[in-house]
Amino acid sequence: MLGALVPVPVEAATSPTPRKIVTGWGYFSSTSSSALTSLQDNVDLFSDVSPFWYSAKWSSASGSSIAPSYSASTRASVLASIKATGVPVLPTITDGTGKHRMATLLSGTTTRTALVNQIVATVVNEGYDGIDLDFEGFAFSDGSSTWAGTRPNWVTFVRQLSAGLHAQGKLLSITTPPLYTPTTGYWVYDWKSIGSYVDRLRVMTYDYSTSTAGPISPFPWVARVAAFAVTQVPSGKIQIGVPNYGRDWVTSVAYSGVTRKCPTNAPATANPTQVTTFANALSDATNRAVITSSAAASYIASWSGPKFTAPGIRLVSKPVALWHSTYKERTFTTKISFTGTRAQKVVTTGTANRAATVLAVPSTAGLVAGLTVTGTGIPAATTVVSLNATTRLVTLSKATTAAFAASAVTFSGSAPAACTVTRLAFYDDATAAASRAVLVDTYHLRGITEWTIGGEDQAQWSKLRSYAKTIAPAATSVAVSARASATYGGTTSVVGVATSNGLPVSSSAYLWFKRAGSRTWTKLASSMTDTSGRVVFTPTVTRTGSYLVNVSGSFDRLPGNGQTVVAVRTAVTVTAPTAPVAARSRHTVIARFAPIHPGQVSVLQVRTSKGWVTVATTKADRLGRAIYSVVAPGAGAAWSYRVLAAAYPNVAANYGFFTLTSA
Repeated sequence: MLGALVPVPVEAATSPTPRKIVTGWGYFSSTSSSALTSLQDNVDLFSDVSPFWYSAKWSSASGSSIAPSYSASTRASVLASIKATGVPVLPTITDGTGKHRMATLLSGTTTRTALVNQIVATVVNEGYDGIDLDFEGFAFSDGSSTWAGTRPNWVTFVRQLSAGLHAQGKLLSITTPPLYTPTTGYWVYDWKSIGSYVDRLRVMTYDYSTSTAGPISPFPWVARVAAFAVTQVPSGKIQIGVPNYGRDWVTSVAYSGVTRKCPTNAPATANPTQVTTFANALSDATNRAVITSSAAASYIASWSGPKFTAPGIRLVSKPVALWHSTYKERTFTTKISFTGTRAQKVVTTGTANRAATVLAVPSTAGLVAGLTVTGTGIPAATTVVSLNATTRLVTLSKATTAAFAASAVTFSGSAPAACTVTRLAFYDDATAAASRAVLVDTYHLRGITEWTIGGEDQAQWSKLRSYAKTIAPAATSVAVSARASATYGGTTSVVGVATSNGLPVSSSAYLWFKRAGSRTWTKLASSMTDTSGRVVFTPTVTRTGSYLVNVSGSFDRLPGNGQTVVAVRTAVTVTAPTAPVAARSRHTVIARFAPIHPGQVSVLQVRTSKGWVTVATTKADRLGRAIYSVVAPGAGAAWSYRVLAAAYPNVAANYGFFTLTSA
């Protein structure tokens, strides 16, 4: 889309190595952030980048607003660092308005237009190259029952925002969850309808498994989404999601011991430091973990390190990362056991005679020697000495003080506890990223988009670079020619010949013009190169300037351009007698110049045997006229004259001719 807004710079017409296939989101919270470092170190791979900097907000008092996540000074300093790399910046705006609120905003003409204007103003005022919208509330908060009503308003909003941004020469990127068909997946985002308005479609092909153990971004699923996306949106706009993270889930917990739960306390042999280690390890082992790709190796190693070394901890199965050939992700399993104690409390009923040391209970489940026993008729500090599960009898350390039958009895204290936790993890590493990148060539996509830049496995860069070199587009050369000057108001022929790898290029071509002294290019015309790669434009010439022929690229070939300069010459029209006149009579001759330039120097010359001889000099008036009084030659003679319109800045000199003939 950018190529339709401004011409491709001449220096971009050489083939880049490698192809710029990477974009992504990052927090870019400072000039020392890992995201900025990754960008600066691998700028040759980035097509654009999106700092996670804004959130759309709403209040009943002021309506919608675009709220920054970082201070203006932080954004300015980081933006300067990104711009220094030459990579286009499209900050991301997330939806922070609340459930159903964004859908409501987009349903109203006034509120929708206000939001469009706020976004465009943010992009223009902050000097960004465009914006990326990550409005996920429709998908994950509002509920699919609202989608039929939201979808047309969303499309209208995207169309309006696209027009507003493109009018300013800015880009629009839209980020969405995946669709599988026009009516399955998150179809509220309507890829088909927004495809012509967006410059980037970024698809969140990750988070396939969240609440239960499974792959993060299984490759068959990603490929399926990509295959559908290219049927809805031009493939050159699509950037497919690549996760730089993983998850480690608890898949099962097996218990032993009467508590049927994991211990909460380390064994008695543990010292204070080991007690803390035990507690932390148990917490880590029994909770889901999210790991970044950059930290995956150290995370795996940590299970065998001091973090899990203390009395009561045993690594049953050490995690080893394996490659899943179907999902194209890394996976590992871990099994770890914990032995210790935990607080135990069992409330039941008991029956005993007076002065008895045996208590009958309905069940001994959950009971263990050492628990304290309390209840009516049971002396203080009574504990369980032993128990018989078959007879359901509990031997007490003290005799009862009274008889009781089916009376409330409480057993409490610290009981042995043990559990074995089994975990399963999936994460995407450098090989996973490279595996997904092959879809760029398969479907001629714009590239991959990573969540998040800065959290990646650093080994991915060399893999991606090697691959990107194999699909680097060829250069397109455009030779442009035209006459060096043309008369004001007339036409000239600007001829472009496009070749790539020595072969003619058949493609869309655009003619652009930039007047001398200006930085602004204006598109004048469009056409197609013929089978020989040739295209001819015939613009009307009114200014001196550069003409640029821009030939569109393809997946296999870069766009290319060439340019030439054409100077405008003053158009000179002379009004003089055309019929024979009386010998030696005097006549008024008027030369009119275009463009009008009051004070332009004009010279009248007559042709003699010695060449052109100046007979008068004057200056053009405010109407662009140079007026001369000319005496006709003698009888039967004819004299040839010419009027010179002298050059002035950006306008070349030119002549007008006339002849006076005497009767």
